[in-house]
Amino acid sequence: MSLPIRIIALDLDGTTFTDEKQITPRTQAAITSAIEQGIIVMPATGRPINGLPEAFIQIPGVRYALCSNGAVITDLKEHQILYEKTIPRSIVFAVMDLLADVKGTFELYIQDRAHIDRKLMEHLDEYVPSPHLRDYIRKSRTVHSNLKEFFETCPYGVQKINMSYATIAQKDQIQAFIKQNFPELVCVNGQPTNLELTIKGADKGEGLLAFGSLLGIEREEIMAFGDNYNDLDMLEKVGVGVAMANAEPEVQSHADFVTRYTNNEDGVADVIEQLLESSPIELTLNGSEMKTEMEVYNQIASVFQKDFSKDPSGLLSMLISIQEPTEITLTNYEVLQNTLGDFSEQLLNVFSEASEKNSAICFNIEEIVFLEQ
Repeated sequence: MSLPIRIIALDLDGTTFTDEKQITPRTQAAITSAIEQGIIVMPATGRPINGLPEAFIQIPGVRYALCSNGAVITDLKEHQILYEKTIPRSIVFAVMDLLADVKGTFELYIQDRAHIDRKLMEHLDEYVPSPHLRDYIRKSRTVHSNLKEFFETCPYGVQKINMSYATIAQKDQIQAFIKQNFPELVCVNGQPTNLELTIKGADKGEGLLAFGSLLGIEREEIMAFGDNYNDLDMLEKVGVGVAMANAEPEVQSHADFVTRYTNNEDGVADVIEQLLESSPIELTLNGSEMKTEMEVYNQIASVFQKDFSKDPSGLLSMLISIQEPTEITLTNYEVLQNTLGDFSEQLLNVFSEASEKNSAICFNIEEIVFLEQ
């Protein structure tokens, strides 16, 4: 059975925000409307907590945030960490030592902020090509004269290690090295030349499922939006994964749906508006009224207003592609069995499989209503 959406998780950069790191009034309004209808809307980002943009978290009703690629979830209202997974200190020191002579930036995400060495901050222009991103980093980072010495006395764990390099080739080389030498770590990238390391089990998808569990919310009731490789787990693991039109093709292939518009065209707002405005499509098939297979297909086609191959596989493909909330009810199934034999079982299997693969579909079989003779 399909469940209503109760959580909407939004990646920020490349998804909710434009390329100029702005959130549009339309997207803000869509988020507000969703919250007013009782939906939890939260950022799901690789950023640290103190790097969350005010334009998002100041929207009335935004209370929770998933940060550091899912390694931490915080209650912004109560200033309380609800969930956290950190990298063992021994692994952090090992990574720092092995990459000490590699040219690039190196940051530790601890508690609510990101920490960086002063020497690396001075060379930021060499490794972060985007001026908007450089400006954000300079405003949000805590700078230390010696990052390793700071961490040696820091009592808190590292949620994420963030690194940036001058070229994609250098990033790829370091990524291969990390994967070979540190199997305990998840290694993804949210930008073409950066690497983001968390402990295995700390990703956006697992974080959202853990958060849902805390609130008694099922996987099927969670919708997530993303555009990059650090969003893959989230798009795969939640009930409804939505990739942006500007996302990489591989990212889109892991999603349930792809937005019609990009992050610069209010793609997120467009989908949220459809979610809030759409009324369920209702299809009721009464087995006592269906005499032929074609009658069944014609009634289905008239309800959905879609062309599809008039066979079980064609019907299934059409149903899986539906984005609108849909309620399918089959009554008098035993009568349909007597009339159409094997086709009735095929129809039942198609509806059942469609509801399993497409969270927008709710399928029910009502008790048989015996007709008076």
